[in-house]
Amino acid sequence: MPQRCDSAYNIYDLRELARKRLPRAFFEFLDRGTEDEVAVRNNRAAFESIKLSPHVLVDVSKRTQETTLFGKPQKMPIGIGPTGVAGLLWHDGEVALARAAAKAGIPFALAMTSVASLEEIAEQAGGRLWYQFYMFAERRLSHSMIHRAKEAGYEAIVLTVDGAVSPNREYNQRNGYIAPFKFTTRNVLDVLSHPRWMLGTLGRYIAAGGMPEFKNYPEEIREKVTSRKIELDSAQAPIQVLPEVVDAVGKTAAVLVDSGVRRGSDVVKALALGASAVMIGRSTLYGIAAGGQSGAERALTIYRTEIDRVMGLLGCLSVADLNREILKLPPEFLTAMGAAARARTIDEQAMVDLQA
Repeated sequence: MPQRCDSAYNIYDLRELARKRLPRAFFEFLDRGTEDEVAVRNNRAAFESIKLSPHVLVDVSKRTQETTLFGKPQKMPIGIGPTGVAGLLWHDGEVALARAAAKAGIPFALAMTSVASLEEIAEQAGGRLWYQFYMFAERRLSHSMIHRAKEAGYEAIVLTVDGAVSPNREYNQRNGYIAPFKFTTRNVLDVLSHPRWMLGTLGRYIAAGGMPEFKNYPEEIREKVTSRKIELDSAQAPIQVLPEVVDAVGKTAAVLVDSGVRRGSDVVKALALGASAVMIGRSTLYGIAAGGQSGAERALTIYRTEIDRVMGLLGCLSVADLNREILKLPPEFLTAMGAAARARTIDEQAMVDLQA
């Protein structure tokens, strides 16, 4: 039975509930980054360095978070990003996550490395579905996967291009979370010490036929569950480069951003910097691990409440009101934005000279 998540007042509370329920190997796979976790810390530090400017004496009684993304309306300016571990945190975790997204009126991106098939998600959850995809060396397999997603009713492909090499997640080796997954003395003891997860998640998979598989892989290369999460340590925080990307593409494309988001204020900051929407990943995974679909719904409710509160304090009635004027940016942001603007000016001038 799912534990109640009403006592979780923020995403960090959900994280703590998830930590208590999961074996260490699975929690750290969800929670941690690569190598020295410089990028993980920098993601949060970058968000925290951006300050907000409240605007008072404004009637904000009719504020709304509704927005339009890729020509379709949605109830909140967020989406759930592709996270392939959901089905290991909770039995049928991807289905639960997709249902929570559909109920909230936001997009759900299914990871190719999920243990639920894309057809199962479409049939059991519905909603606005995207499919995250890695290219195969053999194009025939790639084409077949895209065709499957289209036939199942998915509206978009999320092409992931950062998987050229495997990440260096040393703690996975220490915890016995290796590819392919194998039972060792260490991780067996870890599992046995977390009976709720052992019986409610792993036990149900085993009872149904064994360890879960990557059901979205073409059958000829389908594998048992393995570790495939990508993150480059010491990389710039996405929020730091967001203004440069937004300024570069202008109005020609929608820009989505993720990584490091834990508060509704983080979402507001990203939207004010020009993001069309914000994708969240770990936050709803904490919810899934803590309480299944109800936990994911709790995470989304937390974001909805926090975004609404921050918009009210900023004097903003809609997502369209969120712009850079409500932000106080740190010097490094301003320096980077200035350098990018100068580079674009030089490029534009060079183009003019070539055409002259």
